[in-house]
Amino acid sequence: MQTARQWGKPPSCLITGGTEWTARDRILALGHQLYEAALCPECGRPKRVCRDPGMSGRFTIHSEICQATAALQQHRSEPGYQPTPGELLYAVPEDTGDGDTDEDDQRYGGPPPGLFDD
Repeated sequence: MQTARQWGKPPSCLITGGTEWTARDRILALGHQLYEAALCPECGRPKRVCRDPGMSGRFTIHSEICQATAALQQHRSEPGYQPTPGELLYAVPEDTGDGDTDEDDQRYGGPPPGLFDD
């Protein structure tokens, strides 16, 4: 559903390649919208779980560090750093010489080229 939404296509297009919205596509989209509305915007869990008073004290906290975000935060905190208007910063892994290519790191988002070409 998320992919179809990102691509601006009906859900069935991912299976059939069709471009017209069917009754089934509308039902799937509405069902997915109801599902998302039942999720907590803060933690992503069902609201009935994360907001249940009976769950108090029943969550364990784990921590991980996003190395890309850490690098960006460090860059922004350097003395004298002043962002240029409109500047967008993003982290790119350095070439480690391990043979990986940019093809392994292709971005996700739009449909692959040619997917909907007839």
